[in-house]
Amino acid sequence: MDVPAPAGRGPPPHRTANALHLAMPRLADTRAATVIGRTGLYLFALSVWLSTAGAYVGLGLMLCAGIASRGFRDGLRRDPMVLLAAAFAGFTLLYALWAAHTTSESHAMLWDDTWKWLRLFLFFILVAWWLTGDDRRVGAVLLLSLAGLLVKILLGIQAAGPSALWSGARIGFGLPVNSVGLFCATALLGLLVLAPRAWRSSGQRGRRGAIVRFIAWGCALILVLQAFITVQSRDAWIATLIVFPPVFALGLAASLRRNPGAPWLRLGASLGLAAVLIGTVTIRNLDTITERIQAEHSSWRALLAGDFENVPDGSIGYRVQLIEFGLQKWMQRPLFGWGPHSYRTLIEQADDAELRKLPHLHNAYVETLLTFGLAGALFFLGLMGGLCATLVRAWRSGRLATDYALFLSGALGLQLIWCLASFGINQVTWNFYFAMLAGTIYSYRMRLTDGQSDGNPGRV
Repeated sequence: MDVPAPAGRGPPPHRTANALHLAMPRLADTRAATVIGRTGLYLFALSVWLSTAGAYVGLGLMLCAGIASRGFRDGLRRDPMVLLAAAFAGFTLLYALWAAHTTSESHAMLWDDTWKWLRLFLFFILVAWWLTGDDRRVGAVLLLSLAGLLVKILLGIQAAGPSALWSGARIGFGLPVNSVGLFCATALLGLLVLAPRAWRSSGQRGRRGAIVRFIAWGCALILVLQAFITVQSRDAWIATLIVFPPVFALGLAASLRRNPGAPWLRLGASLGLAAVLIGTVTIRNLDTITERIQAEHSSWRALLAGDFENVPDGSIGYRVQLIEFGLQKWMQRPLFGWGPHSYRTLIEQADDAELRKLPHLHNAYVETLLTFGLAGALFFLGLMGGLCATLVRAWRSGRLATDYALFLSGALGLQLIWCLASFGINQVTWNFYFAMLAGTIYSYRMRLTDGQSDGNPGRV
């Protein structure tokens, strides 16, 4: 016969044991999901530039671990960016189904192009969820992605031969050459803006570790800068000249405002060393830089004069013609555009045979209008607006440190400027890069959802 528990003493022992028995598997599942999700996150970060298969495995692990946890499902169901992604997916899939019934183009190519657009909205949400705006996790992910880029550059040097770095030829280190310029520019920004965070030390052991980190930082800076110059991506060079000065000025002002008694000697020595390293590598490659810029001298002169009709044929001239062509076609269907995979069909109508050989419009904004029209462009405005709003709110609330805010906003600026003369959605590597950038930014909104239970990676 069961003896009733005294008042205020809780449930009978056997009921407590049953409750613990039921709760323990769920807790174990939650912990397992967290381990699997974080493993996928770190694998993805390391593989962004190093291995397409590894990056997809990482995304798969994050997705499976998320689905297994109730917090993932409950938290994302109400998230505005998830709702935006779902709406875009529905819009794109319906458009693709309509196009499949009205075009004679290969259906395999149509669906392949559709997937390229969809993954832009899908990948970064997984990264954001598993990062949850945790600074230590963000730092680990950025470090792993930098390590992957450095290994990829070294493998590219080994394949092409060290002499290729100074031969004047463009090499992409096994990646799309124009995109590598953007990747390296982002890495340079991070190495410079986040350098003080990497150099911090405490105690004797901390100082020894700081020396090792300082040497590693210098080697990484030289290697990335050399690769940045070797790829000869004018798009990335211009974006760097526009973005870097205000980011560094704001960073210096914030540092002095936060610590008015900052050691000027240490600060000056750090800035001086960075300037010496950058200046040395730049001077070593001055001929390559000068030749690359002067190769389109007449085109630059026509652009600056506003004489777009007389820009000579070449890299810049073809971009101008492609933008004009894309805008003309978009005006024929301004509201909904021409649909996924429409570019290949439309470019065949171009008069210039050289234009018909080019794989895209070399302008992400015009390409978006051509494909989805004004209606589709609203989704991308929502995406960019959401990321910018997250940055501002997270920084103002103190959830986002100033150096991370400067790096992420600068990286987003590099991306937006680069898209004026390039198009990366058709490259899986660029999609992984964007997932890392957008996911890191949006993770600071995920930090607001601390009320999540079961599987919230920030609470285990």
